[in-house]
Amino acid sequence: MKKRLVFFIIGTILFLTSLPLSTEMIMELIHNQKMNKEYKITNVSKGEPPTKSTFNFKDHIVEVKETIIDEESYIDPWSNKIGIADLSLKLDGKKIDTLKGYPIRIDEKGLNRYYGEIAYLILEDKKMIKPNSFYF
Repeated sequence: MKKRLVFFIIGTILFLTSLPLSTEMIMELIHNQKMNKEYKITNVSKGEPPTKSTFNFKDHIVEVKETIIDEESYIDPWSNKIGIADLSLKLDGKKIDTLKGYPIRIDEKGLNRYYGEIAYLILEDKKMIKPNSFYF
């Protein structure tokens, strides 16, 4: 009887401590379902061959320019040579924003240099026929 009570108390404590995280996960699931219902998101980056860091969208040029700030690099656990750079997002040659101190893959080309961190996405409103937005 004591063992059952101890397991019940431990289970109750674990369940109650997981509630705050599980509510966030449920809210994220609901949000994702709403997004999938209203929008179609297309990733322009295909991986191989590498997508160029300059992209043309509706007569606008979107580009990522990098300025390497640390000549020293290191090898990550996946054997990628990693350097640190400031990345600038430009739209039609005008600087929009800068990401400071960002890790990049030195030996890669195009958007593969920023693997898993930067992607070009086209967002289509499912209620409209043509794409209406481009996000970075």
